[in-house]
Amino acid sequence: MQITRRTDALLEMMIVRLSGDFDLGAVASVRSAFHEVVADGWSTVLVDLEEVSFIDSAGLGILIGLARRCRENGGTCVLLGVQDGVARLLEVTGLDGLFPSAESAEAAAVLVTGQASAPTP
Repeated sequence: MQITRRTDALLEMMIVRLSGDFDLGAVASVRSAFHEVVADGWSTVLVDLEEVSFIDSAGLGILIGLARRCRENGGTCVLLGVQDGVARLLEVTGLDGLFPSAESAEAAAVLVTGQASAPTP
């Protein structure tokens, strides 16, 4: 599992991109990355799952924990680029209602704030 963190200064959000299978073997590193993001003060976190085609129950648990911590801090956890298999898993488990999803960071910003970001000059 590869984990990439980046801030989007314009959107004022943290984006965590995951690549690979989000399974028991990846849980420790993803949990650590999510803890760091929250500890750094980010309450709204976009989790980019575009390159994740499989999540097991351990991975779901980590996502649920992140969503809880974001809510406790007044923010939200938005899933980006959710692939069909992962979307089906979220639907079957009833977790699709817990996680708002968007196709891009810009769409997530509109979802979270209710307004489009200003165009760059």
